[in-house]
Amino acid sequence: MRLLFDLYATQAVGRIKYNGGSEYVKRLFTETIDRRDDSVKLFCTYHSRYPLDDFLRQTCLKEGVVLLDVSKLSIDEYVLQENIDQIFLGVIQHYGKLEFNKNVKVVIVCHDIRNLEVFPTRVALWYLSDFVGFKNKLTVILKCLFLRVFLKLKAHILKKTYNNMLMLARRPNTVIITDSNHTKYAMLSKFPEIDGDRIRLLWAPALKCANTKSQCEEMIDQKYWLLLSADRWEKNALPVIDVLIKINLTRKDKIRLVLVGSVQGTNLYKKLQKYDWITVFDYMEQEKLDWLYENCTVFLYPSFAEGFGYPPIEAMKYGKPVVASATSSIMEVCGDAPLYMCPYNIIEIESRFRMLLDMDTEVLSSKSRQQYKLIVKRQKSDFVSLIDIIIS
Repeated sequence: MRLLFDLYATQAVGRIKYNGGSEYVKRLFTETIDRRDDSVKLFCTYHSRYPLDDFLRQTCLKEGVVLLDVSKLSIDEYVLQENIDQIFLGVIQHYGKLEFNKNVKVVIVCHDIRNLEVFPTRVALWYLSDFVGFKNKLTVILKCLFLRVFLKLKAHILKKTYNNMLMLARRPNTVIITDSNHTKYAMLSKFPEIDGDRIRLLWAPALKCANTKSQCEEMIDQKYWLLLSADRWEKNALPVIDVLIKINLTRKDKIRLVLVGSVQGTNLYKKLQKYDWITVFDYMEQEKLDWLYENCTVFLYPSFAEGFGYPPIEAMKYGKPVVASATSSIMEVCGDAPLYMCPYNIIEIESRFRMLLDMDTEVLSSKSRQQYKLIVKRQKSDFVSLIDIIIS
């Protein structure tokens, strides 16, 4: 079999350097390398304009994997050129229109359709857009002024992108994989033309643990609440920050908040400079991020929508109390372990934080540890099935 595996999905495009979809694809790639036999000839696509993880590049070199640059030829053209039998596309939204010979087996993964479920507000655009440079400032101001037009245009473009996914999904020789029931039925709501029986529900595999943890020197011996991806509006950091500002006004022992995300150059970053109990880190390597998970006192996950959601699982691995949104796939994956809240209701967010401050958090810690064991058990089982689909 001549297998084409898409690594473009692992590459950082723009300022967002980390996301769950890229980690998912990396995990599957390393397992595919380990599980394949001599009958599988492996080709990998990437984009030369963006950095490719050194580990992935070295693995390809070591294992004799042929790297194909999609900035030179499209995937369709490489499939014909290399006589490919099977294709794995780990984040289908990366691509526009793709057409393949009916004999080529295509395995596609749709982690979520978040971009069709939720849209940014004026507040999110204002605080989280990059304000470095006149062009960026002008773009944000225009988006805020003409928000309704901007959202309609964005929805049209997104729908077109997902319609390209729909074309692939309706092929007889396409296998559709998703991570959660939420995403499966959201897809069927938006695209009822897809046969629901053809969508395989397989949970995303566990992330590989870092070999060593790297201490975050600034936070040693500190108690702190942790929130990731603060630079992404869909992760909903803004109301959390506002609530903690209000709560801390009346507290002598301030709740320390650690935010991870590239917010430098945004209006949010200017706002955060006023509070010495807020610590902001840019993109972090997994070794240091693991240390932050392990040493936080509470993990916050106020996201508007998720297809699966790795971060709360990583926090539950260390038995951390989790406060999370009661939306999308989060409850499906995390069970009864977190303290849930409505991400759209700032009063409810505040009430959950105050409730957390008054309760015995060991109850939540115990639930986190128990739920993590259940999650890992299912991840292991589904991972075997997933790899079998890719290399069969």
